[in-house]
Amino acid sequence: MRINALCLLLCLLLFLLTVGVAQAKAPLRAATAAELKSFDAMLQEGHRAAMRRDVKYLDGKLAPNFTVRSTTTRVVMTRAQYLVYIAKIYRAIVKYEKVVHKIVLLRFQEKRAFVTTLNGQAFVARDSKGKLRRVKSANRLNSVWISTPRGWLVESVVQTAERTFIDGRDVSPRARKTG
Repeated sequence: MRINALCLLLCLLLFLLTVGVAQAKAPLRAATAAELKSFDAMLQEGHRAAMRRDVKYLDGKLAPNFTVRSTTTRVVMTRAQYLVYIAKIYRAIVKYEKVVHKIVLLRFQEKRAFVTTLNGQAFVARDSKGKLRRVKSANRLNSVWISTPRGWLVESVVQTAERTFIDGRDVSPRARKTG
């Protein structure tokens, strides 16, 4: 009798833990066509803001706890560091030629969206000596977005692959190591 009561209690505890875990983390679900279209439009608007070099727009799209990390260069930046970095890049850019993206994967879990994109951009920028340089880059980003009363905000970005060319010369982290 005592063993049966103990077994029943353990089974009940396991059931409650299982239900609690299941409620705490809903399964990932694929995006609907409408959600994919909505995220694509948000990314397009971000590209237009980048081409205007609009740091204020970017600032409004980042969550307070935003972080960005590169697995290729090992750089990690907080929100404040990233905004300073982007403002510096925007000041150097003379002309954007192209900014593109492709959503590779979009999934949702509760109030979070997990987005993998392939991105490319081409622009002309002044280097530290004032010389004009043609820059082309392509990267793969994994980002986490959170749904807020203000709309979707980017919580984190991890750059998992990068290729950058300046005046046709590969300056990617991988190329610097081997070349």
